[in-house]
Amino acid sequence: MSMSSCDVFFDAPRSLPPSLFDEHAWRAKDGLTKNVYVRVRPESGCHIRLSDGTSTNEVPLGVPFFFESELFRGTAMLRLRDVPGSQDVDGDRAYFKGRKRKFRFVVTGEFKKPTRFSDIWTGQAWDRALLQLPPRWLVELGVSVFRRIARGLRADFSSEKPMALSLLASTMQTVHAHSAEESRQLLASVEAQRQLPWFVCPTADVPEHLPQLTERLGRTQVSPRKRKTALMNPEGMASDLYFQPGTVYSFDAYQGVFDAHKYVLDVGAGIVVDISKHLDEQCIEVMATNGNDEYAWCFEIWHKNVLTNKNA
Repeated sequence: MSMSSCDVFFDAPRSLPPSLFDEHAWRAKDGLTKNVYVRVRPESGCHIRLSDGTSTNEVPLGVPFFFESELFRGTAMLRLRDVPGSQDVDGDRAYFKGRKRKFRFVVTGEFKKPTRFSDIWTGQAWDRALLQLPPRWLVELGVSVFRRIARGLRADFSSEKPMALSLLASTMQTVHAHSAEESRQLLASVEAQRQLPWFVCPTADVPEHLPQLTERLGRTQVSPRKRKTALMNPEGMASDLYFQPGTVYSFDAYQGVFDAHKYVLDVGAGIVVDISKHLDEQCIEVMATNGNDEYAWCFEIWHKNVLTNKNA
């Protein structure tokens, strides 16, 4: 299924929620009960391997982890502000201090086959209608806020298959294509990936560097803002550029709208939306997909309120 600017549609397969009685999901390593559980989407074909070689379905917070899917392999790290269970509480504190950010996902790795920039989408796609939508003006306000992050956002929250999707290459806060020599070193060693600055130093951001785009535009450097504008249209320049196997890419995604700890959207002007009431036992995802039921990655962020607020 190919998604165009006129018809962005991803038929998200249903993901069964974790049980509230699953102690593994809702109990931290220190034995305390937690409200947020992050896992690999079961149907995504994505697998996590920890540094000790063991596999897990739960996404570790605050530390880098290796994963592989049908489309991608690499190292990722997820930081969620104020969410208990992080394995690097000090790093979280350092990263979020003095910033409005509430979420950070950074990933470094390789696409396993040539893939057009215009074929990889990120965002949210649900398999059934949302419940008790807020007033139209508030929905439109929320969409406008997210368009500041993802300029090419295609959103439809009122359909039977709600979604909010944009191209990965135009959505990430920064994108970095590593040199051929760097890529060889990083692909030869997962440990080398884990030693990149943004995995070692909590406050290090991924620097913008996308030679494919700078060469296409005839410039020496292109800012993240200009990259987002240039690649927002799937029928434009994004359709001519490829993620190539053998080249390692790093993506940095951060924002201050979604608060996983409270499971709310802070859209500004003092307006906070409790999204757990509207998702009908569905969740927020961190994902990238080609829309053909293939994922580069897909991690689900569940909150107990999603499972208890359905009829609230």
